[in-house]
Amino acid sequence: MPHITVIGGGAAGYTAALEGRKRGFGVTLYEKSQLGGLCLNQGCIPTKTLLEHIHMHRSVKTAAENLIWKNVPALNWADSRAYTQRMVEELGYGLRYQLKKAGVEIRVEEGVDDGSSDYVIYATGGRRIRPEVLSGCAGRVVDVTELLSLKELPERAAVIGGGVTGVECAQILHSFGTTVTIYEKENRILRNFDTECVDYLEKCLCADGITIKKQTDLMNLTEPLIICCAGVAEQENKKNGRTFCIGDCAPGKKLASDAMWEARAVIAGIAGEKNWKQGVEPSFAYTCPAISGVGMTVAQARAQYNHVTVGYGYAYANGRSKVQGLEGGFVKTVADQESGRILGIHMVGEHAENLLGEATALIELECTVKQLQKMIHPHPAICEILAESVGQL
Repeated sequence: MPHITVIGGGAAGYTAALEGRKRGFGVTLYEKSQLGGLCLNQGCIPTKTLLEHIHMHRSVKTAAENLIWKNVPALNWADSRAYTQRMVEELGYGLRYQLKKAGVEIRVEEGVDDGSSDYVIYATGGRRIRPEVLSGCAGRVVDVTELLSLKELPERAAVIGGGVTGVECAQILHSFGTTVTIYEKENRILRNFDTECVDYLEKCLCADGITIKKQTDLMNLTEPLIICCAGVAEQENKKNGRTFCIGDCAPGKKLASDAMWEARAVIAGIAGEKNWKQGVEPSFAYTCPAISGVGMTVAQARAQYNHVTVGYGYAYANGRSKVQGLEGGFVKTVADQESGRILGIHMVGEHAENLLGEATALIELECTVKQLQKMIHPHPAICEILAESVGQL
């Protein structure tokens, strides 16, 4: 069996290591800092933990209004940070245990290709982009990692970038009492999501008190804290018959789901499986309300198909959503009228995360409207919103 060296222990690296061991390969994993990388330690897990606190707090406030409770306590930054750190540590311990149990050799040092392994997989992560225009704001600019380490939050803050990370960070700051402005250089935020869903979310953000400035420069920022969420750039691009580059250090989209798929695909290729083809990729932002989507938007569908039809299912008409007090949002299904094939499903609302798995399967398996209409969904249940979206198609 071949031996594989994996350099980098983030989402891409540890997935490659575990997949390699499942196939019986010898694996050495190098990580000079923290296992789990950016996603576990400074990105996905910490931010989603804080956003979960926000979701829970809103649910408690909704319950208080419905049940006539009083004096719901405000969110506390110090307490939430402590809980978040505990979650990161517990998941880190679990990951290390999982790797050791699988038989992965872990080395806490800088990884190098010394020529002793049959294959080398680089998963060294990316570097955060910081626009040159912010060079005059020295001392006020932080990235997400530095934001999460702050012991106190300022009264005002600017978030640079209206992508998923930027919007999520803005909601975190706002929910803990900071006045926030999002600065986006393009004409819309969350450009990879359905326009109608984004418009709905944007109205909710503005109603909460978050300011969004689009197509604006970054000159003369007055906020005492500036969070840069401008994206990540690749650092490596080494690929030949023996070496591979995956995750943030490789070109392409910068999502943990991409990185983990790339890891599995590379290991499958080493094992001799040559027909791995990346499937449809879901998009998701853990905002309040959440937003998600998979497959074609209406504009993309109309560029390829002559007759496109769109159906909607609304949370306010769903019994389960009603009793939970989560009546906002909708599911939007895009289909080809001639063949009936479902081309895209887009959602905004508290149901957007829970329905994304089913939506992805429907698109990946090229299901038709008729097939979805024939499926039995439990009642009363949130998933009925998805079924309702094709009821009239």
